[in-house]
Amino acid sequence: MRWSDSKIGGDYEKKSAIFMLPAEANEQSAYASVLRAIGELWCSGVNVDPASVAPLHARRRVCLPTYPFERHIYYLPLKEHETRASYQEAGAESNPDSGEWFYAPMWKQTALPFLTTPLLEMSKAETEHSGSMVGSAGLEEAEMHEQPEKKEMQEKPLYLLLSDNCGVSETLKEELERFGNTVILAHSGDLNDSMNDSRLVYNPAQSDSYERLIGNIAAYHRRLPNKVIHLGNLDADLSNNHSDRYQSYENIQQQGLFSLVSLAQAIGLQHVFQDVELIVLTGNLLQIAHERVANPERATLVGALRVIPQEYARIGTRLIDVDVADFSEAVTFSRRYVQQLAIEISSSSLEFLVAYRGFHRYVQTIEGVRLPLSEQQTISIRDGGRVLHYRGRWRHWPVDGRSDCQSGEG
Repeated sequence: MRWSDSKIGGDYEKKSAIFMLPAEANEQSAYASVLRAIGELWCSGVNVDPASVAPLHARRRVCLPTYPFERHIYYLPLKEHETRASYQEAGAESNPDSGEWFYAPMWKQTALPFLTTPLLEMSKAETEHSGSMVGSAGLEEAEMHEQPEKKEMQEKPLYLLLSDNCGVSETLKEELERFGNTVILAHSGDLNDSMNDSRLVYNPAQSDSYERLIGNIAAYHRRLPNKVIHLGNLDADLSNNHSDRYQSYENIQQQGLFSLVSLAQAIGLQHVFQDVELIVLTGNLLQIAHERVANPERATLVGALRVIPQEYARIGTRLIDVDVADFSEAVTFSRRYVQQLAIEISSSSLEFLVAYRGFHRYVQTIEGVRLPLSEQQTISIRDGGRVLHYRGRWRHWPVDGRSDCQSGEG
């Protein structure tokens, strides 16, 4: 049995054949095949009486599950000192001066942050060897002499440091460890070349490598890193390695935008309810004064850092922009500069954009800008004169294009 015609809207329309019974090779039952055929007829527009199809079956209404984006609140919550009445009052008392309606981003110099966490004590041999620096070997020796009770009570913060191509990651790792942090350094490279290497390696071009990296850290330490420091965009000349402009653009996006999105997705896939702060260090990306911005294509990563906290509520983001030329100064200056960056990373700063030019720290603020009044051009119209004006679009000639002026003000 087959249906070849279906009645839709009172007219017969030719449709493809709908078989009521299953074929011999099909393992589906005849009853299921008939129900499927009736459903296809109903989708085609045929009126089907449910009572005649299954008169002996009792039907009940089942609520289908909602969509994932339903029943979620996305509006901005009101602060404690703000109410709906205060917003309405502020809107009612708007500033009549239109010159004060405009705002612009400004860079404001602020004080350097400081930490209350004491530095790890150094032995005399380490002091003579490295001056005021502490290596990873000194950290291991300090941990061996630490009391077990104190070690269990105070769990060290866990930092994940994604290496760069400027050679700053090793020095930054040592400085972060001086503040009592457990720092894991992961190098970018080919995963196949690191099978026999004890280093942690991730491939920025493969999104699943971030998932494996975060998953291995969470399984070993039984928690997620408190902070993830991304140094892949610290090199300001990412495009110099490629002669093709398209290839250089793809490489910049792979190191910036796509890398951050994959990293956020890898953190979100872990079933660990823990706050993670994603800090990105860039080189000469923000223009504080009139300096040159290297590779403005990297600006897409700023958009990713603004959106990630909205998609993942437990991930906070920050961007720290530095001048790459400061790393090429004297060894003492460069070391102090990395120390200051370690303090900035370890601090609980709330500023989203922070820029360092030397030892001067700048944050971005929004301030009002008063626009100058434009010179109004007055048109003198004599009494009783005629004025030609246009109505409608520019291409249409007006029907009543002339009007008489009763007075000079009209």
